[in-house]
Amino acid sequence: MTERPTEPRTDVPATSDTAITPPDSVVLRTGALSWLFPRRTALVSVGLALVIAVVVALATFASSTGLSAADTLGGLLGTGDRMTVMLIQDFRLPR
Repeated sequence: MTERPTEPRTDVPATSDTAITPPDSVVLRTGALSWLFPRRTALVSVGLALVIAVVVALATFASSTGLSAADTLGGLLGTGDRMTVMLIQDFRLPR
């Protein structure tokens, strides 16, 4: 039995990058590497990161020491006085 050579199909469009990329995704390419980022997953990840940052900031501000938000922020950034920085960075932030 001999095989007939197959001819290219004309009813199927040629594939391109946009034809195989899902419509809700973005492809990032760098040289030989490429990444496929689904938009919904990226948005949910960024949103969760923001929620975590807010929760950490609120947990740092919450205490019975009576520090103001500005003092707490200064202690968090390391620009406050020595005791405030120690209180924030060594006690509140790890919890």
